[in-house]
Amino acid sequence: MQTKSEFFKRASEYATTNNLNQLLNECYSELITSQPSDHLVHLRDYLKRNPVLRIIISGPPAAGKGTQSEEIVEEFGVVHISTGAILRREIRNKTELGKIADSHISNGNYVPDDIICGIVINRLSEPDCLEKGWLLDGFPRNRAQAIFLQTSGCLANKFINIVVDDDVLVERALGRMMDPTDGHIYHLKFSPPPKEILSRLIHRKDDTEAAMRTRLGLYHRNMRGIRCLYKSLEFQVDGAKHPDEIYEDIRKYLRTNAQLPREVKRKQASIFVCGPTTLGKTSQAWKLSEILTVPYVNIGMLLRHFDHETTDLLAKHHVSSDVLVPMFLEYVHEHNGVPLVVDGFPRNKTDVEHLQKAGFVMDRLVYLESKHDDVAFRAENRYFEYGVAKFKDTEDEFPEGVVRSPLDAPEVCEQIYANAEEMVAEAERLFPRNVLKVDATLPFDAITQQVLYFRDTAV
Repeated sequence: MQTKSEFFKRASEYATTNNLNQLLNECYSELITSQPSDHLVHLRDYLKRNPVLRIIISGPPAAGKGTQSEEIVEEFGVVHISTGAILRREIRNKTELGKIADSHISNGNYVPDDIICGIVINRLSEPDCLEKGWLLDGFPRNRAQAIFLQTSGCLANKFINIVVDDDVLVERALGRMMDPTDGHIYHLKFSPPPKEILSRLIHRKDDTEAAMRTRLGLYHRNMRGIRCLYKSLEFQVDGAKHPDEIYEDIRKYLRTNAQLPREVKRKQASIFVCGPTTLGKTSQAWKLSEILTVPYVNIGMLLRHFDHETTDLLAKHHVSSDVLVPMFLEYVHEHNGVPLVVDGFPRNKTDVEHLQKAGFVMDRLVYLESKHDDVAFRAENRYFEYGVAKFKDTEDEFPEGVVRSPLDAPEVCEQIYANAEEMVAEAERLFPRNVLKVDATLPFDAITQQVLYFRDTAV
């Protein structure tokens, strides 16, 4: 009869060999997108057919996305989604989102991200996209749109990034002409239009050198935020080559087996050390990282890694889950799914919900718990000296020159405690066998041993 450790080793090897995380993530995305009445029958039928391509093609203005999109659609039969085209359709059909978008456009304003994203997601949920797959041309355009797309269950399995030097793009823009009847873009040198329509073509107002360089600057800033979310899927292609050569590179990429987003391959379990402030999460997390010889990461490290503007100790607890969770998922991918010790994350119920919605299952969540009054008392008397946490006696004054943490302010401590309690309740509901509550008043080494045993035996 096999032991527990032998069982878990074989189970882990089986899951890795057969890409079970990949399969489960794909099934989850299909159910979220399709929302069938009978999910089991739908999944059975879905698994019998070949997975469809869900492609994002990205690149700066004048990179040739439209040309390559036409080739992809012709060969692979996916539905071409252009935000401009579907926006015009919504306005023409006078849908609710179309009316809102039209009011913004009529007033000379940009259409807000949530409206654009809503229109795109509605289109991706239509039967032709579900059956044939889709190609998003130039969308998402910023990080907020990319996050909205992912958290709505519309997960790409191919991400094409056309890379072209800015000077080449400026030359292309100056020769571009647009057909106002259908929005098709031609180039007087590289892709000349038929003679019979030449007279009706127009030169877009923003196709000047100054305007183009401004647009390129904005594109590069936005692209940094998008690429980190699709890093595991990204295929870069040299857009300075001949269009036929570019497409041949893209074609080979699309013919390979689809990689699926947010699937994480782990041979060992990651440990998430969570709980209210003052209970020693960081000390335990560092100790576990040292014993297990696996990387340690906390929220501040994630924010710095992705160059996020918020790294302040207090402010980082208010970073939106829409921002922080995709960062964490991308961090896991960058580390090739190796086990981690994660300190202080997830922070709240919303973090857990976003992880679950993205198809991510926490292997082992360790929750250091203590009574509310005990936590408040510790926060009231805690200080830091040379980076080390210490506690004064109640009747004593704080030593001169020491540092107090903003997290120990009564109202902040109260909020963190409430968030932590809601977080662990949600985690227990979603992953009941993967959560361990530990009495934080136990000796430090006793807590460590409980966690190590839990890591090796939990199902």
